[in-house]
Amino acid sequence: MTIQIEQLDDSRYTVDGHEVIKDQNGNWVAKAELSTQQIATFQKHIQAVEAYNIKPKATYQL
Repeated sequence: MTIQIEQLDDSRYTVDGHEVIKDQNGNWVAKAELSTQQIATFQKHIQAVEAYNIKPKATYQL
């Protein structure tokens, strides 16, 4: 399974084409339901972006 994550701007990403936004409380909220694997991969991606300043666009092979 492949999961693609792309940053649209500072508070918006897409995960396999599904938009995820950062709400006013700092929580990431998907506009559509994501699978457990998509959620876990997105959370790890956000941690890596914040900790290591990695590229905001990535493809993960699970």
